[in-house]
Amino acid sequence: MKRETAYLSFLVRLWHAPEADRDWLVQVEHILSGETHYFGSLEELFAFVRATVEGLEAQDENTAGPHPELDVGD
Repeated sequence: MKRETAYLSFLVRLWHAPEADRDWLVQVEHILSGETHYFGSLEELFAFVRATVEGLEAQDENTAGPHPELDVGD
């Protein structure tokens, strides 16, 4: 029986931007979908990642089929 492993991959870019009255500007790109999000703080980035992981966990609990984020290993 194959075991499913959840896998998320993001490219995170950070810019130090004190001139914009922010410590950091953040761009996050989801590697598989190419979807891009922008945030004005590290806290917003962490909240996004947390919500994404929790959403994946909830979906896994509610569905029996494969999820596009799952990598099926041998």
